[in-house]
Amino acid sequence: MRRKRISTAFYTLAYGFGVPAFHFLTWFMLNGKSQDSITRDTFVALGVLAAVIQVFAIAVLLTFIYRVWKAIQDGEASTSPAAAAWLLLIPVFQLLWVFRAIWGFAKDYNRFLGRHGLELQKVPERFYLACSIFLAARWTYQTVGALQPFFKGMTLLGPYSHILTIWSLALTLIIIIRSSNAVNALPEPAAER
Repeated sequence: MRRKRISTAFYTLAYGFGVPAFHFLTWFMLNGKSQDSITRDTFVALGVLAAVIQVFAIAVLLTFIYRVWKAIQDGEASTSPAAAAWLLLIPVFQLLWVFRAIWGFAKDYNRFLGRHGLELQKVPERFYLACSIFLAARWTYQTVGALQPFFKGMTLLGPYSHILTIWSLALTLIIIIRSSNAVNALPEPAAER
C-alpha cells in the first residue's frame, strides 16, 4: 500500500480553522474592548491565545510549503524546500517571495512531471498565481493596517478587508488540497521504497 507523503486533512483543517479563529479572536477583542465588556486580564489572555493560534497557522503553512517543495527536489527545482518556506518570514520580502513559493511550486511541479515523463494531472498555474496575488494583497493590507495608528483617519478597505481575508483563505485551502493530492500522486523515490 502506498503511503501518503502529505496529510491533506491535517493541513486543510489546521490552516482552515487557525486563520478564522485568529481573526475571530482579534475581532472579538477589538469589539469587546471598545465596549468595555471584557476585563483587562481577559483581553490579555485572548491576545495571547490569538498570537498562539496565529503562530500555529503560520507554522502549518510553512511546513506545508516545505513538504510540497521537498517532494519535487530532483536537482532541477528552482529553489530548495527550506528557502521556499523560510524566506516567507522576511517582512516585505515575503510579498515578492510568495510568488516563488506558491506560483513557483506550480510551475516547478509541472516541469517535474515533464522531466520524469509522468502522466499525472498538472496543477493549474494561473490558479496558483491568483492565490499568490491574494496572499500578497492580504499581507500588504495587514502590514499597512498595523501602521494605521500612525496615519489617523486612514482606512484602506474598511469593511471590505474581510472579503480579502476570506478569498485568500479559500484560495489557500484549495491550493493545499490540490498540492497535497498532486504530491501524493507522485511515485515514491527509489530510496523510499
